[in-house]
Amino acid sequence: MMESERSVDERPWGLTPATWGILLGVLAAVGYTLTNMALRRVAYRDDLGWALWVSCHKGIPSTIAALVLVGVEWARGHDAALPRGRQLVMLIGTALIMQFGGNVLFQIALSYGGLALTVPLVFATIIVGGAVLGRVMLGEPVGTRMLLAMSVTIVAIFVLSQGAGAASLAMGQRPTGWSTLWAILAACLSGLSYGLCGVVIRRCVTNRMSIAATLLPLSVTGVIGLGATSVALLGPRGVLTTAPEDLLAMVLAGVFNAVAFFAISAAYKRLSVVNVNLINASQCAMAAAAGVLLFAEPLTISLGAGTLLTLLGLFIMASRRPAPPPAETTPRPEEPATQTEDATVTAPQPTVTSQTR
Repeated sequence: MMESERSVDERPWGLTPATWGILLGVLAAVGYTLTNMALRRVAYRDDLGWALWVSCHKGIPSTIAALVLVGVEWARGHDAALPRGRQLVMLIGTALIMQFGGNVLFQIALSYGGLALTVPLVFATIIVGGAVLGRVMLGEPVGTRMLLAMSVTIVAIFVLSQGAGAASLAMGQRPTGWSTLWAILAACLSGLSYGLCGVVIRRCVTNRMSIAATLLPLSVTGVIGLGATSVALLGPRGVLTTAPEDLLAMVLAGVFNAVAFFAISAAYKRLSVVNVNLINASQCAMAAAAGVLLFAEPLTISLGAGTLLTLLGLFIMASRRPAPPPAETTPRPEEPATQTEDATVTAPQPTVTSQTR
């Protein structure tokens, strides 16, 4: 049994996997809030090249951490856990969507809508998109409560959108229909990209692939792709003349993001996609408070009402019965040993369509 499997079964400090999932989800929420605050510090430019450059730096610490952890696994003889074939192609494709559609659009959304508006909008979209994709890709049921929660969240997106004009004005944008639309659209597309990434991560880690091996292609693809594209757009001079205080903010964002990235991935191994997103959604309130108190962003009725509606939708989802652990994907003991080894390398996605969640 690999160490990544033992970490779930041995219950460190006597805590259940569900309790660990909750603690890891809270850690991820705090880490992402600190990340977003650092990204807000460098959101004074709205050009694509700058958004790519910032997002590239944000992914560097995660890449380094994943490389180190995979190297340790490799030294211990666990190289079979690395993604191969279709899984590797799926992770690289997901990485391109997450990095360019998630991180880059999130940075652009920050420059148009600010922190207090963007994070609730992104998260409301993550909840809806994650639930739909979880149903399609993982077979996770969408019951009556989930449909009600999604409906409330969609209303929250509409209400939050009403404050986009004031948020764009506070960010120094012209109060035009385009800037308002772009603030909303960029945030929502970013949320959909993140929602897809969350579902794919859960599909991989519940198939007994280690977290580091799952995140390595996601982060490496992002750093290489974002770095090359940003240099092409900004030019070597534009990259080398980045202000030291901006570089510091980018590095801090990357460190906080790495902590949150690994924490939320570990949480996906212990809880369902919806439950992890629920806990992580506490950053909506944190971001709204930080945007208003630290960055002087406008506190509007639509912002307050939309954030509360988002939290209400999450509360409705929290009242569902807890989901059982993911279905085992390894063969029965009586099957040949060669099949067991193969299943560890390329285990099929868990069959969870018949489970009650």
